[in-house]
Order: sequence, then structure tokens, then C-alpha cells
Amino acid sequence: MLEKIKNISESRRHIALLVAGVLIGVIGFGIFRFIGVDFEHTHYHANFAVYVNGEKEQFEGFSYYEELTGCSLDTGPYPRGRAHMHEPENGLVHVHDEAVTWGNFFENLGYSIGKNHLGTGVETYVASDTLDITYVLNGEALIVSSVAPKEIGDTDRLLIVVGADKDEALEFYESAVPANAAEFNEGSDPGTCSSGEAHGFVDRLKEVF
Repeated sequence: MLEKIKNISESRRHIALLVAGVLIGVIGFGIFRFIGVDFEHTHYHANFAVYVNGEKEQFEGFSYYEELTGCSLDTGPYPRGRAHMHEPENGLVHVHDEAVTWGNFFENLGYSIGKNHLGTGVETYVASDTLDITYVLNGEALIVSSVAPKEIGDTDRLLIVVGADKDEALEFYESAVPANAAEFNEGSDPGTCSSGEAHGFVDRLKEVF
């Protein structure tokens, strides 16, 4: 009887050791993946400003801004996740995917930019002999048809002015458009959103498993 009990205990000990070995192996592999996983998540910034008849668009209201979930690794697949703003920065674009255009971004805000017009979601302005709509990208005045399909570049600066001609817009450009995109590339985003190099614990676990 004692021998039988001894054999059972020995068998249980072997099983326990086997289970422990498997668990240690799984945990060890998980730690290796957690530490060594290579994140290649796109995340950079650009600046912009919109002026209508001398008044700067403030983009007041929560609907213009993405929640902090927009900082996760899952932002790419849906439009607002690809390019958006976070409060309180109303002149900063967060780009989370490749080949995102300025047209894509403004669509996410409820705006439309097309040939000879700017739609704010409240009112549509159409260029005419009496109304100028000017776009200045990185110091260069462009027509709207060139801006909408243009990919947002890292640290781009875009000015849209309704009611000013090319010369006026170019003169206004430097003081009108924020220039803090590079700072956000290097530092932390509003609300502790990462700069693109570091990601949250949950995001890393998702990538590992």
C-alpha cells in the first residue's frame, strides 16, 4: 500500500514538473517576444490653420477630436484613426498610417476641400471673382486640386485662407500656422499619447500574442 502511494506521489510530482516546465517555457517565450518585438507603427505630426474672412477656425467641440484610443496600434484601419487631432491642440495633425492625404484629414473633420471650394460642414465657400480661397503648403501657394490629394508629410505646415489672395496669404503664412509638429514627434502627445516609438502595455501584449 505504501509503495502504491509512493508511486502515485511520484507520478504527480512528474506531472507537476512537466506542467511547470511548459509554463516556464511559455512565459519565457512571451517575455522574449515582449522585449524583442519590433514596432513599425507610423505616427508623426503636421501643422495647419484655417482662416475664414480673417477669423481663425478654432475647431471647438469634441467631434473634431479623437479619443485617446486613437493612440493605440489599432488606429490604422479606420479613417479617423489614420489622421486626427487630440485636444487641446487645434492646429496639430496626428498621422497614424501611410499615404494619408490632406483631403483624408479634412474629411475626418467634416470639411471638404475640392476644386475652387472649401466646405466647413456649416457653410461652403466657392472661389469667384470676388472671393479668393488660397492654400499655402510649406511656404508655397497651391491650388486646391493640388492640396487635397497630396500626402501629409512629416512636419508639413498648411494654411487655408478664405478671403485672401496669394500674396496676402504668403505674407500671413509664417505667423498664422503653428510650427510645433517636430516637438511632438520627439516628445509626448496630449493626454500621454506616445510619440510613436513607445506603446502601451496592452498594445505590446496584443503584438506578442
